[in-house]
Amino acid sequence: MFEHLSITPCEDITPRQLVDLMKAGHCVQRSSHAGNWSTYKLLMSQIGLPDCIWDVTCVHRDVNNQPQYRLRGGEKLPLVPSATTLHDEDKTKYLTPYHWTGENGERQTLSHFHIAPLKKMYGGIITTQSQVLLRHKEKLARVFEIVQTYRPELLGRYVLPCGCMVKMEDCHSFLTAKCNHNEARVDRKDLAATALGTLTELETLVFAPHGYTPKGGPLYTFELVVASFYLWAYWQFGDRAIYMLSGPDMLGYATKPAFIQSIQKVLELIGKHAPDLVPKRVEAKIVPVTLFRFGYPQQCEVSRAVMAAHEAVREIQGVKRKSLHCLDIQKSCDVAISGILPIIREHGKKWDLFHDPSKDAFFSQHDLEAMGGGMQICDGYLDTTFNTMKRLLATMPDNERKLFRKLIERKP
Repeated sequence: MFEHLSITPCEDITPRQLVDLMKAGHCVQRSSHAGNWSTYKLLMSQIGLPDCIWDVTCVHRDVNNQPQYRLRGGEKLPLVPSATTLHDEDKTKYLTPYHWTGENGERQTLSHFHIAPLKKMYGGIITTQSQVLLRHKEKLARVFEIVQTYRPELLGRYVLPCGCMVKMEDCHSFLTAKCNHNEARVDRKDLAATALGTLTELETLVFAPHGYTPKGGPLYTFELVVASFYLWAYWQFGDRAIYMLSGPDMLGYATKPAFIQSIQKVLELIGKHAPDLVPKRVEAKIVPVTLFRFGYPQQCEVSRAVMAAHEAVREIQGVKRKSLHCLDIQKSCDVAISGILPIIREHGKKWDLFHDPSKDAFFSQHDLEAMGGGMQICDGYLDTTFNTMKRLLATMPDNERKLFRKLIERKP
């Protein structure tokens, strides 16, 4: 029987410690989306931390990964005709694995377009939730059958062949799904089996979509997505703490009591009817790895110079604080800073440490693939806690702005 779910923040840990935990047999995973990956994700992959991509993701709502565009060279290239018009005015969710692009001279899904370069660069540490769950297909089938019997609403979404995901409606012994382009129906007794088939289709659409014609099918709801991931972690790694590597959003919603309770209810249901599939407790730690921005592409001298300049300014400011009563050192530090700041001013937009992933055309895997080489972590940051990184990212912009103003004021 399942007893307790704990989901708590974990900021006082370093990237190197996460790697060590992974090597020791813990589940240490990101759950990214298929889209453009920014610096922190590329750095996480560079040090070997796995990413289990959540493949049930929406084109227009996934603002931090901008899957409807290819971000490269500081520009946004639309990948689908509706890239600039897909939004949620009609409340329809358009799934990334079911949207197609002809970019690069071949017809492929948006998910495949974005994930293929990552698989090429990072290999087996790039997976998807459908892919890893299907490695435990028999166990997952039992989970879906329990849900079909006792809480069928947890399998209550349907993706139609066009990529529209809608909520299914009751219709006697059937469930129906309808959008502006297609409609479908599912026999209640086939709900679990057809939902399992949808995961197989998702895996195909992400990794080998060429020549495949989507059929669509039932999908699990968000609560069951998360609960299934925790179950997979137990099946794969045993009864150990789970380290979830969080993007901008997860830390905000996953630690709320209402969210935790909704996931616990799903695990309790599975534990009641299949106790061998569920541990007694799940301990999940949410690590805010979006703060891990302290790195750059190895083949880019501009980014290397900008990151070195940021670090040099911070270190020199530290020397100044320790030498308040030594005027010569203070002056020398000011001279050094005045020579470094123009590097940040001139090139800071080309390699923006403080970019906004929901708006900016940031450096992505498509840039890295074209450039060649890998990512380089700045000295010392493998052993820096995420809590410290948070403090640095919060204070650096304001400190640098103040220094810029002083530099301008000193000019004749």
